[in-house]
Amino acid sequence: MNTELLPPETNIPTDNIESAYPSNVPDNVNQKYLFEKKLGKGSQGEVWLANRKSDGEKVALKRLNIHSATTWKQYELFKREAEILSSLDVQGVAPFLEYIEDLSAEPPYVCIVQKYREGRTMNFEE
Repeated sequence: MNTELLPPETNIPTDNIESAYPSNVPDNVNQKYLFEKKLGKGSQGEVWLANRKSDGEKVALKRLNIHSATTWKQYELFKREAEILSSLDVQGVAPFLEYIEDLSAEPPYVCIVQKYREGRTMNFEE
């Protein structure tokens, strides 16, 4: 929100502003990636733009929120997605980099890391 145009007495609510950094990220992920911004959020997780610290490569981290999963089948499908992505080499599909899983973390942490590709989203409402 551009606050330069608001009168000085305007109160800007901050309770609905999302954090610029994801919560509950395990140390092993924080050691590898520097988060930039949230790219999207769905009913089962979120996607973050980050930079790989080792080489500065922009990546997209797709995180499954295990607590929002109603069955283990959703977790199994997410893991299967990672397996399929890791075997693909198709133009137009962002290359798979790694699958990170720490089920002993609180909350459990599961994510797919892919190279970041700039472009339009597939959200047809935009």
